[in-house]
Amino acid sequence: MSKKAKLLATRKEFLSGAAAVGAAPFVRTWGADGGKPLWKAGLMTDTHVHKTMESCSRVRAACELFAKHEVDLVVNCGDIAELYYPTGFQSLRKVYSESFRDRKLEEVWVYANHDRLRRKEPWQEVMKDVRRLLEIPHEPYASIDFKGYPLIVFPQWLNYERAKAMLDEACAKYPGKPVFVFDHVPPRGTTDNSITWGSSERREFYAKYPRVVLFTGHAHGSLRSELNIWQGDFTTVSLGCLS
Repeated sequence: MSKKAKLLATRKEFLSGAAAVGAAPFVRTWGADGGKPLWKAGLMTDTHVHKTMESCSRVRAACELFAKHEVDLVVNCGDIAELYYPTGFQSLRKVYSESFRDRKLEEVWVYANHDRLRRKEPWQEVMKDVRRLLEIPHEPYASIDFKGYPLIVFPQWLNYERAKAMLDEACAKYPGKPVFVFDHVPPRGTTDNSITWGSSERREFYAKYPRVVLFTGHAHGSLRSELNIWQGDFTTVSLGCLS
């Protein structure tokens, strides 16, 4: 595979592995062409739950879909709650427990701005409480070895020096493999609505890593639109909004 080779050959090919609930969450399988999937991922973002279990209804529908497809990985790309709602976080954890029961899944959660609103402390301190309430298994910055593939997790408040060190390490450790990155804010001028909601700094940063396959939220889009999958110097996918 050349340095500039596309990791997702076409938008159609990417979406062929997806099963949708409404317009938002989907399941994607990763593996060799025509072979048994190496693993399956259930992906969603911007769930924006409120204080009650009722506000988690769309997340429950997504998780039940993911359970049906026996996914190995579940991702939420940030803005988990509308504001810092402890009962909302606890309700969402209960939804996960009831949907997946005794299955041991890998979980990825992106820490984003809405999840700290109503609190005055620095985001790092607030996110300790969010992590405890949701029982999140990893820190805001995380490097996860998942079935032989790197999963890199960044918070919305991105420290580029730290992020660079993590991506450099992943690229060296997994030569020839895609590096899956989960962030909240899309790179500007890539996927739909990223002119308004995207980051120019992120666009410049990720352009240095052609093996990155980036998943983001924030723009509240739908994967019914092919504009939400972009392939240029790297690959980025704007996940479907569940709120």
